[in-house]
Amino acid sequence: MVKLILLICVSLSASSVLASQMQIRLLNQSGQEIKTEKVWWQAAGNPRPNICFWETVLQDGGSMIGTCSEQPSVDRWKRKIYARFYCVNDVLFKEIKYPRNRSTYDRNHLNDNNGVYTIRIFESDC
Repeated sequence: MVKLILLICVSLSASSVLASQMQIRLLNQSGQEIKTEKVWWQAAGNPRPNICFWETVLQDGGSMIGTCSEQPSVDRWKRKIYARFYCVNDVLFKEIKYPRNRSTYDRNHLNDNNGVYTIRIFESDC
């Protein structure tokens, strides 16, 4: 009986560790250098945004992966990702919500994409 309880505790703590972070890959396909001001995510039904990383300079064709902390209890929430950035010759920032064509990513998006949300900044975004 003690072994069963110990096994349950270990498996629950392991799943909490796995669910306690997610990654966002930012790809610059704009044809110019960009500077991100911040990237953050928000879960459907939760008014608090969660900031992942700040101020990153990406050359054209460059990419980076940021790890975002999150609460283990929300590993399957529907989410939207925001990116705020400046293009090289622009003084105003742009802010884009992902996914672009729907309100949120599906609940299974992280499972289906190796735990990574990929967002792309295109030439038309600048």
